Amino acid sequence: PPPPPYFFFKQKTAYDIMPCLVGSVMCIRDRSRDGVPLNEIPEIRKKIIYLYADVQKARVLQRKVLSVAIQDEVPQSEAAVFKLFSTKLHQKLANEAMDILGREGLFRKEYESSHANGKWEWSYRSTLVDTIGAGTTEIQKNTIAKKSLKLPL
Repeated sequence: PPPPPYFFFKQKTAYDIMPCLVGSVMCIRDRSRDGVPLNEIPEIRKKIIYLYADVQKARVLQRKVLSVAIQDEVPQSEAAVFKLFSTKLHQKLANEAMDILGREGLFRKEYESSHANGKWEWSYRSTLVDTIGAGTTEIQKNTIAKKSLKLPL
């Protein structure tokens, strides 16, 4: 039988990703590098701005999936685009957090010095699972190629 029309809600959504971004903004407010607060370093501010823009793009993609589903259609290509984009965004967010936090970001929650109770270390490791869960990235790309772009497989 075909999957239920709302199968895509099990993946990371823009609303799941947003707290991660807010968390990354919060972590740069109370951290410093070489005596300079992280939120005053232009490269880090730029990264956060681009991540914020990407989260907004994910929200638009999510709303597109919802609008198709509300019309009693199966949002195959829309869900594939959203899943692919949000998976890549989750990976990007975890990578940027690791870059910004440096070695502190690598500490697991068992360590006293871990930042945000090991959230960033766990997020960094879990992004690999996101590329496999609910269809591999390659399957999502094939769905987009076939359904949206009408390319032969």
